Amino acid sequence: MEQHLRLILLLLFLFSSIIYTLPEPCNNVMPYCEANKTLPWMRKGCRNSFRCYEEYIATCTIGRGRTFPRIRGILDAYIRDFDSAEEVTKDTIGGHSIHVPSRVMNRSWTPGKRVAVMLFNSTLFEGVNDSEFLGNHVISVKVGHTSLHNLPEPVTLTFKHDQKDLLGSCKFWEEAKGTDNAGRWSTRGCSTNRTDGEFICSCDHLSFFAVLVNTGNISDAHARSLSYITYLGCGLSILCTSIAIIMYICMRRSPSKAGREEHSMGLHLHLMGALLLLHSCFLLSAWQAERDKEDTRACLALGLLLHWALLATFTWMGLESFHLYLLLVRVFNIYIRKYLLKLSFVGWGVPTITVAICALIQPYGQHRFQSEDNTHTRTYTKICWIRDTTVRLVTVTAYLSLVFLVGAAMLGIVVIKLRRKEHRGTAAQKRHIGRNCLTLLCLSCILGVPWGLAFTTYGPLTLVGLYFFTIANAFQGVYLFLWFLSLTYKSHASSTGTNQSTRKTDISLGQL
Repeated sequence: MEQHLRLILLLLFLFSSIIYTLPEPCNNVMPYCEANKTLPWMRKGCRNSFRCYEEYIATCTIGRGRTFPRIRGILDAYIRDFDSAEEVTKDTIGGHSIHVPSRVMNRSWTPGKRVAVMLFNSTLFEGVNDSEFLGNHVISVKVGHTSLHNLPEPVTLTFKHDQKDLLGSCKFWEEAKGTDNAGRWSTRGCSTNRTDGEFICSCDHLSFFAVLVNTGNISDAHARSLSYITYLGCGLSILCTSIAIIMYICMRRSPSKAGREEHSMGLHLHLMGALLLLHSCFLLSAWQAERDKEDTRACLALGLLLHWALLATFTWMGLESFHLYLLLVRVFNIYIRKYLLKLSFVGWGVPTITVAICALIQPYGQHRFQSEDNTHTRTYTKICWIRDTTVRLVTVTAYLSLVFLVGAAMLGIVVIKLRRKEHRGTAAQKRHIGRNCLTLLCLSCILGVPWGLAFTTYGPLTLVGLYFFTIANAFQGVYLFLWFLSLTYKSHASSTGTNQSTRKTDISLGQL
């Protein structure tokens, strides 16, 4: 009985081996590869569905002599076995065309050499947004059973489009070396010629090809400039906010100021403390991400701290708007017992609770920003940050939008009140327009209005918006330090009795 069972198992094994080695029908290649790409008995190099495609498309059965089989998951297909080394020209849907010279066909020629041209949807490829692919199309060109490189004559692919002044470059899918399935889009071995309505790609090898259009990726030169501005601004902001906090601690030993002014100054110092933490965490996160090749516990922790510091900064800017509302709108009956202590619970508590909840789903790790050099090769700047898109949208973008709208509304109220005071004021007071404008600029920093420039970093003003956003926010600690010095000087001048003619105006602005 045991011998019969062994014989049956052996027959089943032989039968499955025979079935496995039979050529797959071409119209089932992609579903087969997708369904079996993780099976342990698949051939070496077939664990990625595209490697599997390249291996099996060379041996699959077309069926009934067709050269245009319908293959599930592929937009257009052309497969033909050639008995002579003739050139091949194929037009695809979408107006694209492929030309394979006879010298390429003649390389390692064997009768029945197969040419396979496939048009894929770009959604099959990860790592690049679909909007970056011209027409959302990727073309695969395969000749014979082996990979062909360093061709004697380039293969030409023509991608047609109907967009005016469109910028882009021809790229091919370059798989990573080793067992890693990841890869990248590269221009190595491909040249790009642009004409009206066409991208003409000439490549010295065969692979998956696409035209990646320019959707706002900045150049390496601008990326380096923005990095230098950011590092300089963060360094100066750390220095200035540290000096301001030390000065405030020393000043507290002097006789206490009026209640409202003391509250305002305390609010400003909490905001500067949040900015000090934000700039410090940012520099540490960038430094740690560049050191680590993969996610580490240190990078995860720094990503969490950076998220917390950013939320704390936004929260304190929102509390500045609330404080300004009490001073300018309610004005009377605004005494709140232990006011600054309660604001501190909100200012530091809300970010802590939010980050603690986010930490449960572990969204932190290395986040990459793309840039391109003159050859359209992409490089990445890494930072320890939030990798989860949903967490970023909800806790950063949405929260920033709320803080920005509230801050912009309060800044508008300040502008209206200053305009009314100018109309009712004397000629001497009207000459203070420049000082009022400076006050508005400083208030905009305190209320978080410059962070709204983040919404200008998309679309046609991407590069200009990035520079304005970087300069406005990287140096924010410096701006607040200058504002702190101005308030300190006004408070000292008022307490010594100088500038009596403008004392009321200065104190009212100092309370902000």
